[in-house]
Amino acid sequence: LDRMAFGPIAHAYMTTTPGAVRNSVSAAVNNLGEPGTVLNDVVQGHPRRAGRATSRFAINSTLGVLGLFDVAAKMGLAYHDGDFAQTLGRYGVKSGPYLYIPVLGPSTFREGVGRVVDFMTDPVSLVLGGYTTTFGGTRLGVSALKARSNADPAFRALNDATDPYATVRSAYSQRRASLIREATGKLQALPDFDEAPSPR
Repeated sequence: LDRMAFGPIAHAYMTTTPGAVRNSVSAAVNNLGEPGTVLNDVVQGHPRRAGRATSRFAINSTLGVLGLFDVAAKMGLAYHDGDFAQTLGRYGVKSGPYLYIPVLGPSTFREGVGRVVDFMTDPVSLVLGGYTTTFGGTRLGVSALKARSNADPAFRALNDATDPYATVRSAYSQRRASLIREATGKLQALPDFDEAPSPR
């Protein structure tokens, strides 16, 4: 499907659309996701992160012309991810088995449940009519196009991978583990390479 449809569409988009326009599309998609991030930040017990995401949404929806420009980032309010799978991980729910879902891509049981809950409780969709409306369908399509375009370097790298399935699984698992640590406030324990070896 990617070789015959998604990839060529994404490549045509990247070839014919100026970088500045693609950046604005990405900014707008991210902006529409901010209310969901706020909701999950609150449930995770992170009021400061929720406040930052709320400020980003307010600033970018107004000064950023409906989110087309990430003005908030230039003001020091960096974008961060926030989803229900993170929330589940924050409260100790394990990832469960790794799943590769056709079309949707890599996931785990926890992330799959999180996607469904995010889809059903998205504040913007609830207010503006869901994904069955023209706005919702357009948003879903543009979000998918943005995601595939952003992932293009990774797709190209897979062509050189000895085991593409294992590579995707490893990269996805590490990325999600990083987001869960971010939600829980835990830092990854890494070896201290500057520490001198103990004498024997």
